[in-house]
Amino acid sequence: MIFFGWGNKQIVAPFDAATQLVLRYRYFHLMWLFRISFDLKHWWVFAGPQGPTQRPLTPQEMEYYKVKERLPINLWWHYGLLIIPILIVVGPLFALIVGALASL
Repeated sequence: MIFFGWGNKQIVAPFDAATQLVLRYRYFHLMWLFRISFDLKHWWVFAGPQGPTQRPLTPQEMEYYKVKERLPINLWWHYGLLIIPILIVVGPLFALIVGALASL
């Protein structure tokens, strides 16, 4: 059983006939279920006569072309690993509150 892992992934969305939007990101996961994605980078990829060329998107381009809507990362893949620390903090607090209310 693989308990943890990490890697790189990319999401590609066509923009026009010769251009694509690409989101490249890194991730870490526990048991394939709890994943956190980081180091998100958005790129233009152009098809040219000498082969593909690429450059990063500027913040103005990202806002103008609504890149985050075109290249979404699943919320669970982006922040799923944060469930574990939240449960570690919230679980005992919930138990304390329920115990205090039961003793009233």
